[in-house]
Amino acid sequence: MASCSMISFCNWSHFNSSLYRHFGKSRVVIWRTLLHQACFARFNTRQTSPVESSFVLSRHFSTLNKHSLRFVRRGERKGVLIINNCGLHFSRTCLLENAVNVTQQTNQDLNTEIREVKESAENVSFDENSSGEEEKIRVSPDDASLRTNCSELNDLSVADTEPSCEETCSNEDSSSQTSVPLTAEMVEKFLMNFFGNKQVKKAARENGLSNTLFKEIFLKFKNKINLQVEDGNKEMLEQFSSLYYNADYMQQLFPLFMIFAQKVHPMLKSLEEVKKISDLRGPADLFPEARAMKRKIIFHAGPTNSGKTHAAIERFHAANSGVYCGPLRLLAAEVFKRANCAGVPCDLVTGEDRQWAVSPDDPSDHISCTVEMCSSQRPFDCAVIDEIQMMRDTDRGWAWSRALLGLPCPEIHVCGESSAINLVERLVSSCNDELEVRHYERLCPLEVSQRSLGGNFQKIRAGDCVVAFSQWDLYQVRRKIESQTNKKCAIIYGGLPPVTKLEQAMKFNDPEDECSVLVASDAIGMGLNLNIKRIVFSSLLKYNGNNMVQLTSSQVKQIAGRAGRFGSAHSKGEVTTVRGHDSKTLQRLMEEPIKDVKAAGLSPSMEQIEMLAQHLPDASLLKLYETFERVVQLDGANYFMCDLADVKILARKLGGIPLSISDQFVFSRAPISVKKSVTVDLAIKFAECVSADSPITASKLKTFLKWPPQAPRTLEQLKNLETLHEGLDLYLWLSYRYPQIFVDQQNVCNMQDDVEAIIGDTVSSSSFGGSSITLPSRRRRSKARFGDKNLIKWMNYHKF
Repeated sequence: MASCSMISFCNWSHFNSSLYRHFGKSRVVIWRTLLHQACFARFNTRQTSPVESSFVLSRHFSTLNKHSLRFVRRGERKGVLIINNCGLHFSRTCLLENAVNVTQQTNQDLNTEIREVKESAENVSFDENSSGEEEKIRVSPDDASLRTNCSELNDLSVADTEPSCEETCSNEDSSSQTSVPLTAEMVEKFLMNFFGNKQVKKAARENGLSNTLFKEIFLKFKNKINLQVEDGNKEMLEQFSSLYYNADYMQQLFPLFMIFAQKVHPMLKSLEEVKKISDLRGPADLFPEARAMKRKIIFHAGPTNSGKTHAAIERFHAANSGVYCGPLRLLAAEVFKRANCAGVPCDLVTGEDRQWAVSPDDPSDHISCTVEMCSSQRPFDCAVIDEIQMMRDTDRGWAWSRALLGLPCPEIHVCGESSAINLVERLVSSCNDELEVRHYERLCPLEVSQRSLGGNFQKIRAGDCVVAFSQWDLYQVRRKIESQTNKKCAIIYGGLPPVTKLEQAMKFNDPEDECSVLVASDAIGMGLNLNIKRIVFSSLLKYNGNNMVQLTSSQVKQIAGRAGRFGSAHSKGEVTTVRGHDSKTLQRLMEEPIKDVKAAGLSPSMEQIEMLAQHLPDASLLKLYETFERVVQLDGANYFMCDLADVKILARKLGGIPLSISDQFVFSRAPISVKKSVTVDLAIKFAECVSADSPITASKLKTFLKWPPQAPRTLEQLKNLETLHEGLDLYLWLSYRYPQIFVDQQNVCNMQDDVEAIIGDTVSSSSFGGSSITLPSRRRRSKARFGDKNLIKWMNYHKF
């Protein structure tokens, strides 16, 4: 912009300011001296043509900087001059004839001018370290320039941050003139140049601004200034004019930008502390009790039905004290029962339930718990972590990572797929612990059938488990099997209460029961002992929440591995599909090797969030989560950050409730589905009661839930009943964290028993699996019809 003014008006003062702006105070004297001798005569008159001026400037700058910066002619009316890498740009419109004439006139004296410039350059000493480079902008948030007394954002000003261009140039050139106030358009371009500067972006990154955050803050910064300019703030324009014509305008504007950024994001004021809190590059160091001992990790690697978990549980029973960490309540409950039946006193600890071998006052030395509930402070002689490959889970993977890194046990047995061996080996090495790997093979063979059922459910046999992946499909499959055969079906899927799942599994396993066929989702992949002879996939596609996707090799093998069970009546397993087109896909997935688990999940702990809150006292829990995600540092080769989307949805809804950060954290981690608005609303009501310190009795809870429930007649009503059970689960889960608020635990357990009874009777009823199931009505789109003429035209076009 300054160059355009210089060439248009041939004003040496403007040119002098431009030199200060683009080359800095330390080098401007050199450039001015050389250019004054070489071409001042050409610029000293307004009769000099723009083309001639641009041509001369290009030649001289090209010579002095050893860059080929020729005057380029593009098209009939375009001439582009690019002067120096520092960013001095000029674009003028000119006629091709003028450019040719000027070129002919100038070439005659060019050699003489170049010799004069070279002779002048020999008498000037250049700084080799700074020549041809932009000065780096390095400003930290604690820099003195950021601690200066700045006005409020509504009166944004740069007058007191740095000296003006006139003050800087006064000792250099007495002919310098006062800078011309900028227009709104010039301010816009000025700010965009600031945004596009690479050194500014580098300085922003050094001060904790990612590219995304830098863009976000800059847009707010620009909008704030533009509003001031549009309001006719003359002082603003004059101040920006002074800043614009300054040599180091980038350095002067950046501190002001950072002050604005700190007001928008207070986290930047304590960036270093926030970075330390969010540093997860060495997560093993977060568990000093575990690092204080030498641990031995025994990895029991093998497929389903290989006996790997049995070997680890036997060692758990034999130890003086131990903890079992399972992925599901059902698995934890099973280990709890087996231990007590074997004469080993064991307590059960899950999020929603506590059961004691003796009494709460006399806790046992053995504990069976879900993996989220294990303690990283209480030492045990032995620990078992089941399904270790779940470290890769994007939602719950952090719990397995915490257990592996943090359990203070000298002997830890981990069980899972062999695909997790390499990752476990790397994590154990980072803890300086010892690793032993034991491999297991299936105890009974598993055969992949070459033939499908051909879509004929009459080929279903006793002992079969037909797998589907939606509640609607499950009930439709059961209806078809029971209508086309004389066999009755048990049914299991993830939405059912754990007690109902167990009841259905017992019905299927009992040879005396009429339910000889099981219809189930992938919920059978772990947590239940089932006497399945053959797995039959009704489909190999599953809805992932956004799209229908094909099952992975790991998922298929996990489900197919449930067929056949060592020591049962079905010592040989078999797997097939309902439809023929899925048969080859199944064979390929069963032969395909399982991909290695690449990384383990991590997630911020309550302690880390509370420490962040100390540095950001005004930030909401949602803001703290977002800050942690933005600043967190990870060892990307071994770890990833778990998905916090659902957690942040709950945190956003909790924002208006006066709760401490720790209480908000507890509610944000509640085991509920955020897709069920009824459960989310109930959680918010519970949070309000905790905030008000108002106890919730069973009678008060019934008013929230519109008690009593009715037996469902449609699938939608059954889903509502399952959601009601989830709400009661939430009450029990919170009762162990806020016993003074959720005071009616036993009566709520009784309410839950009533709901489980209704659900159990419903899913066991063959009539519910028939015509009584209805889906929510869907509006059908009316089919567009062709008119006679359009139909004939369309058929002729397609040659029918």
